[in-house]
Amino acid sequence: MRTLAQWLTYQEQQHHSAVDLGLGRIMRVWQGLCERDFNCPVIVVGGTNGKGSTIHYLRTVYQQAGYMAGVYTSPHILRYNERIVIGDHEVSDEQLIDTFEVIEGARAGIPLTYFEYGTLAALWLFICSEPDIVLLEVGMGGRLDAVNILAHDLAIVTNVSFDHMEWLGHDINSIAYEKAGIARKGKPLVYAEHDVPEGIKNHCAKTGAQLVIGGRDYTFAESADKTLKWTHAAEKIDGIPLPEIAGQHQVHNMAAAIYALCYFQNTLPVGAHDIREGLSKARLAGRFQTIAYSPEVIVDVAHNIAAIQDFAENVRQKNNMGRKIAVFAIQDTRNCRPIVRACSGIFDKWYVCSLQEVSGYSARELCRILHDIFPDVEVEGKASVSSALIQAIRKADSVDAIFVFGSFYTVSEAMRELDV
Repeated sequence: MRTLAQWLTYQEQQHHSAVDLGLGRIMRVWQGLCERDFNCPVIVVGGTNGKGSTIHYLRTVYQQAGYMAGVYTSPHILRYNERIVIGDHEVSDEQLIDTFEVIEGARAGIPLTYFEYGTLAALWLFICSEPDIVLLEVGMGGRLDAVNILAHDLAIVTNVSFDHMEWLGHDINSIAYEKAGIARKGKPLVYAEHDVPEGIKNHCAKTGAQLVIGGRDYTFAESADKTLKWTHAAEKIDGIPLPEIAGQHQVHNMAAAIYALCYFQNTLPVGAHDIREGLSKARLAGRFQTIAYSPEVIVDVAHNIAAIQDFAENVRQKNNMGRKIAVFAIQDTRNCRPIVRACSGIFDKWYVCSLQEVSGYSARELCRILHDIFPDVEVEGKASVSSALIQAIRKADSVDAIFVFGSFYTVSEAMRELDV
């Protein structure tokens, strides 16, 4: 019997590449595992940023209304089990181990990536647990992503910006076309932003999907009492709390989630009270989250240019009384320079560091990039996120604020160091 850690290590070795976009292999394994569709609604959420928060909004409302949701998201921050949640609980190590054994018996030598193993595990556990609704987050792109093997009932694309260009294309419309690949004929594809890329429109026209555009097909606006009013046709919901999850795009994500909730009213009715109460409880780890005080330590998983721009605006609006200090580490698959430039004029000091779990820019490389872009800003290199954070806290005053960002792995190391 392998432990969960051993299973995950084994899965990393079963395919020559960490990413192999395409549905043929995983579809063959899934058909060997299961011969039926889900007997509940399935929502798939894609987009460049905000996928996890959009799913979280849906989950909290359905939970408030008394329904059991099967939720699959990625990546995780602290535990692999975070990726698969059924009802109120992450799945256990034992459930995952048993499921991986089932998948191993069904794959018959077909190579699977680490992500494909996890996707199959989530789907199998949802088949076995029979939730009231299934919520799936796209890993990368959409058209060729593993979660796209299902005949789902509604899709959401939160937004489209530059990320994973080596896989999805080097212009917005190419990336948008890949994101829109989760569209289904006759089913809604909700685009949460009002400015819709042509790639989204073209794919919906090609597939016969019903394109629903935020701000056009449903509207939302902040009221004088600092709550949100959401309107679609004859349906109006007011008094909705503004998102607690930081980010300018979160109102758009929340509004798209509300559309999905209303779309399934005949199947899974939720009242306006459930929507208000559920959304008021929505909090998501690693999204501009404070994990310590005096000095305050804030972590954010932002790791692409669009997310970093939102993060930078949140930092600018932070009204701490002291200095703003960065702890920054990032994977070497990212174009680091525009991400650093987006933080211009914000931080009084940078601690830059190497990542421990994945391949990233070295502290020395990051020091060189920072000195090149911000020659007058103080920069110090450290061997790890943990050592950088310890030094930042030791040298900071109680009124200072420390911001840890650059990747999920950066945040994970910081949270482990502070035992969050």
